[in-house]
Amino acid sequence: KTCKLAFKIIHSTMILLPTWHATCKETRKKVKQIPCDVLTHWNSTFNMINFILEYQEPVDAITDK
Repeated sequence: KTCKLAFKIIHSTMILLPTWHATCKETRKKVKQIPCDVLTHWNSTFNMINFILEYQEPVDAITDK
């Protein structure tokens, strides 16, 4: 589900991307993109999970909207 969320935020420049930026600013987090899980990058799953744990508040806020 996290991969789908990351893909949708990155590729929805008119709806979700501005919402993601606003949500990050509201929660006083630096605006960053959610890293995607890539099969050929051995550490990408860890990076994605680590990011989600760090940005749990904005992720929860955007998934509740």
